[in-house]
Amino acid sequence: FVNATGLAKASPMGMGLYRIEPVGKVGSVRTATLQLDVRPKDRLGLSRLLFLLSYAGNEGFRADSVAAAEDRELWSALAESLVQLAERALGRGVLQGY
Repeated sequence: FVNATGLAKASPMGMGLYRIEPVGKVGSVRTATLQLDVRPKDRLGLSRLLFLLSYAGNEGFRADSVAAAEDRELWSALAESLVQLAERALGRGVLQGY
């Protein structure tokens, strides 16, 4: 199932073992018995990940449910992303009419 998600590549190693390799994406997939989380390297940081997601087009988020953990960095990262988007939108000045 891992290969079908496009999140990672699973290669059989023998004796029921698989090698799981990332393919340049982050996210989670879950079955009834397993959840696979692919996370970015720590040096990337949540703020930069959200910035990259803003350019992801339709592949940014899916509606599937997965287990998640609380992260204190999330709110500050979301606030920083909002500021960057606002600066980009207002970079040429406020639109005066339409």
